[in-house]
Amino acid sequence: MTSGITQDRDALRAALDDDRGEVAGGALAALGRLLVGGAAEDELARAAPGPLDPARIAAVLDREEITEALEVQAIALITALDGEGDEGGAEAVLGCFEARDRAELERIGAAFVQRSAIEEVGAGGAARLAFDLAVRTRAFELVAHNAERARRAGWIVPAYRARFWWWFEGQSLDPRGVTAMSAVAALVARWPEGRERFEQLVAAEQGWAAQARSPARSGAARAPAKAPAGAKEAGAKVIRLRDWVERRGAGEPSGVALAAAPLDEVLLLETEDAHVSWAAPGTLIVDLLSDRRPSGVPELVVEGAVVLGVAVPGAEERFAFALGEGALDGARAVLRLPLARGDREIALPPPEGA
Repeated sequence: MTSGITQDRDALRAALDDDRGEVAGGALAALGRLLVGGAAEDELARAAPGPLDPARIAAVLDREEITEALEVQAIALITALDGEGDEGGAEAVLGCFEARDRAELERIGAAFVQRSAIEEVGAGGAARLAFDLAVRTRAFELVAHNAERARRAGWIVPAYRARFWWWFEGQSLDPRGVTAMSAVAALVARWPEGRERFEQLVAAEQGWAAQARSPARSGAARAPAKAPAGAKEAGAKVIRLRDWVERRGAGEPSGVALAAAPLDEVLLLETEDAHVSWAAPGTLIVDLLSDRRPSGVPELVVEGAVVLGVAVPGAEERFAFALGEGALDGARAVLRLPLARGDREIALPPPEGA
């Protein structure tokens, strides 16, 4: 049906008029798949029939086969996430979205045929809502399968990705965050200092997320921190912290993993006041060379969010910053050094050519 949908308007109309709901639903899903994959809407509009009887469309979207499949796969998904059966493997988990994908494709195809949005009413709407509510409570666990999620959903164009949120939400996060949760819990339960540090990281991530969502990020609602010298020179190209670290030979960085052991350090930047290094998987290290102001602590400001440096035990004037994914994706970072002669600010990454 998909291959000939743009060439045979009569066949499409016949499929939509078929008394068998699966046939009509298949036609809507095929049309939806083309749209979601980026097909030209003007070409599809010439092939698609005009609006159909709304009751007919509703009957197709609410048919028993699709509502039952959603109910069955919602239960199967929770079972898979609980590690039963196939131990929660990617296929066992992600295969449970087949009916939800099909339902959404049918709705997209139906909206295109009807030239209007499809209301969430009837048995189909209730089944989709119940499925989504079940998934929302466990959505963070899908992050463990990010590589496979990205592979399976790569064909969906950006304009439709919000409609298929179960494939994309959290896709930029490190999948190790899910598998390491038990290890992190054991660590923070053992050391109160670990809990304090973990909560600080969570607060920082929330701050970066809020900055990313805020319309004030680009401008006028708040005064930005003073730019370090050279940070806005004409023609200077700003890159992400993640890219800078990788270019400096430290490998591809990832968000901090509290249970991971640091690897060898890589020197990122030398100045007369400090050396800046990187220790995998997610720690920025600052060694102060100039006298520090009493009680002063280095700070890293990323997109308006502040991370305080933590003094490294047994090392003189060495401070560590445990960075999460939000910080690594930042492109406007400032390292503030509380020096005895006055504070100094250093752009990280430094402007190219600086």
